[in-house]
Parts: sequence; structure tokens; C-alpha cells
Amino acid sequence: MYIPLSLSVILQVICAVHAYKTGRYFWIWIILFFSLIGCAVYFFVEVLPELQPAANRAASGATDAIAPQHKINKLKEQLEISDTLENRISLGDAYIGRKQFDEAIAVMEPYRKKPQGDDPELVEKLALAHFSKKDYEQTRELLKDAKNSLGKYENQRVHLLYTLSLQQLGDTDGALREYEKLMEYALGEEARCRYALLLKEIGRDEEADKIFRDIIQKCKISPPFYRREHRTWLETAQKAVKNPAI
Repeated sequence: MYIPLSLSVILQVICAVHAYKTGRYFWIWIILFFSLIGCAVYFFVEVLPELQPAANRAASGATDAIAPQHKINKLKEQLEISDTLENRISLGDAYIGRKQFDEAIAVMEPYRKKPQGDDPELVEKLALAHFSKKDYEQTRELLKDAKNSLGKYENQRVHLLYTLSLQQLGDTDGALREYEKLMEYALGEEARCRYALLLKEIGRDEEADKIFRDIIQKCKISPPFYRREHRTWLETAQKAVKNPAI
């Protein structure tokens, strides 16, 4: 099939710009050297896998819009039949997913008085509901106890949520200490990126930029699935530094 030269050049430019903006610098040479073949390979290897999760999310969102209460009604029925910790957490989590934070708290809070009230997952979900409605003081108190029961912060999500609550309460020094502990073991890029953002906020630009560049470099050499999973933090890092190509 004949494709005009101008269209071929346009496709190369589009793919090359996309590769540059997403930190896939190696692909730029392939796109420019192999022309349309390079563009096709780039699309199927790098771009198409990113579009599929988005399509799945859209389909899931459409299902929720059609029957927004179906899942919650089913979980409420299960809770009425069997009032267990697992059922309360499942219903509370469903409420959180629909941003009905007061309902989530009302479902999960009563279980705190029972023998299993210190269950880490229950405390985490309850703290997330409080944090989401900007009740940072309650979040901190809940996770302060959870921190002690988890020892060395075996749950990264709990540790990060606790740190964010300190940050929102204006305890910058406390948040910095917790971020430093997180850096010793945290997986992924969210904790590192949030730490760098806080460093940037208090004027420690050089330290922040180093972390941002590390994030960009790690995502650059990582497989496509890793970049997809941490795309938000990669894009945040790229926007935060003056020259993301370094």
C-alpha cells in the first residue's frame, strides 16, 4: 500500500515525540531509522499495551454507571446474613470506592470494639476513609496504633498513609523522618515521588531533583508494564525537573 512521504514523516514525528515525552529515548532512533516499520513496532510494543488497561477501566466504569448500587446491595445482604470482619471490610471498601466515606466509617467503626478490632486491614481501610474526608487527625491516631502493631512497618501502604497524614497536619519534620524510613524499603515510585515533592516544597531542590531523575531513569530502563503501573509518578517527575532527558 502506497503511503505519501509527508504522512510517513508525520507518523514518525508523532511517535518520536511520544517516545521522548514518556522517557523511551532508545525508541527514537528506531523510529527515525526504520521509518514506518519502526513506528509500527513502537505502537504494538509500547503504545498498544497501555491502551488496553484504559479500555478495561472504561468498561468497568460503564458497568458501575449502569448498576451503581448493585455491588453494594449484594455486600449489604451478605453482611446481614453473616456479620463478619471480612464482610464489613468488603462493604466498607466498596463504599470507599464510591467516595461514600461516612458510610464506610459507619460500617467498619463498630468492629473496632470487637476482639478483631485491631486487624491491620480493617484499620487501614478505616484510616483511608478518614483520610479521604480530610480527617487527618483521626487518620494519624488510627495509624499510630497500627504502626506499633506492625513493628517495622510491614505494610507499606499503612506507612505511607501515616506519613501523608503527618504532612497534611503540617508536621513536616515528622513526615520527613517517616519518608526517610520508607526509602529504606519502599517498592515502586509513589513514596519516592511524594518524598521528592515534599523536599521541593521546603526548598531542598537538589535532593528532590536527584530523586526525580532516578525515577525517570528507572522507568526508562524498566519493562513497559512497570512504566504503565507507575505512569502517574513518572509524569510527575518529568514535570518537576527542568530537563527530564537527563
